[in-house]
Amino acid sequence: METSLPFQSPWRLAIISTDTLATLVESTMLENLNPPTEPELRDAGWIKPGRASWDFLAGDRDKPQVWIDFDVAMGWEYHLVDAGFARRFDVPAATQYAREKKVRMIGWGYTPDLNSREKAEQVLARYAEMGLSGAKLDFFDHHPFTGNKRTRDFEDTQASLKMRDYLMEIAAQRHLVLEFHGCTLPSGERRRYPHFMTAEGVAGMEKRNPKIENELTIPYVRNVMGPVSFTVIKFDRSLGSHAYHMAQTVVYEAGIQIYSERHDRLRAFAGVDFLKQVPSAWDETRFLDGYPGSHAVYARRKGKDWFVGGMTDQPRTARLPLGFLGSDASYQAQIYRDGATPTNLVIETKTVTRESSLDVSMLQHGGFAVHLQRAK
Repeated sequence: METSLPFQSPWRLAIISTDTLATLVESTMLENLNPPTEPELRDAGWIKPGRASWDFLAGDRDKPQVWIDFDVAMGWEYHLVDAGFARRFDVPAATQYAREKKVRMIGWGYTPDLNSREKAEQVLARYAEMGLSGAKLDFFDHHPFTGNKRTRDFEDTQASLKMRDYLMEIAAQRHLVLEFHGCTLPSGERRRYPHFMTAEGVAGMEKRNPKIENELTIPYVRNVMGPVSFTVIKFDRSLGSHAYHMAQTVVYEAGIQIYSERHDRLRAFAGVDFLKQVPSAWDETRFLDGYPGSHAVYARRKGKDWFVGGMTDQPRTARLPLGFLGSDASYQAQIYRDGATPTNLVIETKTVTRESSLDVSMLQHGGFAVHLQRAK
């Protein structure tokens, strides 16, 4: 290629490691190549990560009060309502009820309705007026001007990428957090726009992908590029065991972690206490073991607590050295692991230190989750 100076080009990057996958998994290079956070968004109190219930895959739709009460019981921060929500119930009444309970609501939007800055300003202003705290904006892969569903793969076109930019700008003005769906993968934009919480850009739970290799490649490829809206935990949609589903909440990172399972099933789930405690935003990440398509064992820290998640294709025993723990304390390890069958969950508690290690066995398509808290 020949050109003349001055000259600008989109940047490219390669993250290369010759000895450990930790270099890839723990890298923040992609975000650090983006512009710094916009001044008005630094420490903005309205930008909050969190866990979200979602009634689309779960069923029992159009009952916002039921779901909001569930979020309160779980200590979760958001409830997501999907396509056509504004026609199906009184949204201002629901958002008022949610705010009284300290829960925020996110509403779905269709990107061909947002294909100009003027249209987007009108729609997102209406969302803010209804009391919504965020927007899930979907179908970037449809033609942005005709909405043609037969001609897909428009998510990487200039029109769709420019749309993403102005949607982030307008949403910031309206104090709306964002999830992008039916879109291409992120490229570190959340450094500049921290209210951009997550993006699909993956064959997640909604796709009902029958290959476990897909789910065990995502942590090493897609999630390295930015937050992934896999929409975790739907027991009848994944080949994984119940403990494997729990591990998704740690291994898959997203600023807003969206849960796919129904409220009553999660309330009755043996691992519900872990789901109440596991956060969606992290202070530190450690890669412990794994290989793309085979298995993944990650540790993530929030404050003084550590959470570990493990997922596997074949039966194996994970050995977890705990040298990442603080040197001045012992910890209570609450362990959730596979039992005799994929739907059986064994719960154990052990006292450990940074000198300890844990051996956790996993079934085929199995997993485990661990919560490590400083002992009182």
